Parts: sequence; structure tokens; C-alpha cells
Amino acid sequence: MTRGTFHLTRNEYAKSLQHGHQWRLIQVVFNSAAFVADELNASHVAAVCQLAPGTLQKIVPPDTPQFTWEGSALLSPPDTAWLSPGLVLDPDTKIPGIGSFAD
Repeated sequence: MTRGTFHLTRNEYAKSLQHGHQWRLIQVVFNSAAFVADELNASHVAAVCQLAPGTLQKIVPPDTPQFTWEGSALLSPPDTAWLSPGLVLDPDTKIPGIGSFAD
């Protein structure tokens, strides 16, 4: 499971610094049925999480000989850094699922 883990590009990190508390990282976590569904709807969403403001600045190390950006960094903030964004999913939303591309 990749819940809470994500890739972040240097540009995304720079934008998070530039925009401060206006910048948000939202992660949508899908249940396993979503990976074979032809169509996704709200029932396929296991969770929607928002990274707490300021978390990236705490966990992304500065550029050093031991850390440099190469495309993106794989980050795994602690579970306590994820908050509920208070978003309500539209129960009528339907989008093509991964299973629809299998043919």
C-alpha cells in the first residue's frame, strides 16, 4: 500500500515554499477494487488525506552531498502529518477506471 507515500518533484517543492499555506497536497487513496474497475465512483475511495501545512519543510532535507534531487524524491511523512481535508465526494461522480484501459 502506498497510503501516505508519494513522489514530489523539486518544482512542486519549490511551489510549496513559494505559496506557503495556500499550497495543499491532497492524497486520494483507492481501495483494491478500484484497480480492476471499468468505472470509478465514490465507493472506490478509501480515504482523502491532506498533508499538514509545513510538513514538507520539516521532512525534505536541504541539498547536500548526501541528498540531491533527481527528478523526484520519495517521501513518507508520519501518519500524524495527514489530516482530513474536509472534502465531500460527489456521490454521482463517475470516471473511467484502470480496468477500462485493459482492452
